Amino acid sequence: MKTFILRVTPYVIALFAGIVIYLCAQYIVKDDGLNNLIINVASGLVSVPLVFICYEVVDEICNRNLKNTLLSQLVFELNYFIIDIINDVKNSMSITEELNEDNLEQFLDMEKKDIRKNMKIKPELAETLKGYKNQITNLLYKDSNMSVLPNEQIRDLLRIAKKLGIISKELEVYPKTKNRAAIDNAAYDLMQTLGDWVDYVDSGKILAHHGFTLTKTS
Repeated sequence: MKTFILRVTPYVIALFAGIVIYLCAQYIVKDDGLNNLIINVASGLVSVPLVFICYEVVDEICNRNLKNTLLSQLVFELNYFIIDIINDVKNSMSITEELNEDNLEQFLDMEKKDIRKNMKIKPELAETLKGYKNQITNLLYKDSNMSVLPNEQIRDLLRIAKKLGIISKELEVYPKTKNRAAIDNAAYDLMQTLGDWVDYVDSGKILAHHGFTLTKTS
């Protein structure tokens, strides 16, 4: 909106200048020849800015519609990634209960002791989560060229990408470090961050939008 206002401001100024000049010609200037000349100048100052203002308004409406379409598509893709991440984390805990709108947030709020009890260390999970991190990073790069995501969503996605990087790294080095506490902490932080995204977007909308059920796939 600020950019739009800056673009049309010169045209609005010229428009008002044309109106002022026209009024001066009508009520102040008495010479007919000079009066006609000033009116012609005023007409140009009014008509040309009006054309450009109309163009800018139409362009702004089209850009907004395009931006909303791009935002919907981008969020659509991101929600699929989020659902896939949740599914893979759930499967690593061998949870067979179907996740839905009612218990999804409860799952993401799981305590560290329950994560430690349920989560199995699987080497392939590190590569999977790292792949999600790269995909989210690529989508954020795409958004940086389009500027369609709200700042809150960009912030949450950066946090998710960071947490994915941390847990995938901890899973990779686990055979050497045997630091189970680090994995539990990283998994807990990731699930909390995913929960923030779900809260922002609304879990019901995510599941309804995709017609997707979070079930065990392995």
